[in-house]
Parts: sequence; structure tokens; C-alpha cells
Amino acid sequence: MTVEEACFCGWVGDLASKRRLYLGDGQWGLVCPRCGRPDNLSWLPAARRQEVIARALDAAPPAQE
Repeated sequence: MTVEEACFCGWVGDLASKRRLYLGDGQWGLVCPRCGRPDNLSWLPAARRQEVIARALDAAPPAQE
């Protein structure tokens, strides 16, 4: 199942296209690939949110320092 999302910057795409981001306080979220705006995915049920973030972790490019 794919979930399409839109960002305030105008980007529209699959959640799997977003990168993971640690938001602090034990929470993970995803960031818009276009503008970097974070989304804690609080609008998703907890089980689905964890699944989406787990997939993003697998698909995310390695961090560049």
C-alpha cells in the first residue's frame, strides 16, 4: 500500500520518498525531500506510522557528514 502526501511547499509524492529524521523526545518522523519540513506522522495510526518510518529507514540514503 502506498500513501501519497502533499507538503506546504507544493511537493506531492509517496511517503516512501521522504527521508527519516529524529525529532527528539524518542520520536521519529519524515522530512519533505524538497524543502526539509519535518512531519511527525501523528495523523497515522501508531502501527502504520512505525511501518512507514521503518521502510524509510531501509530506503534512506546514508547520512553525509
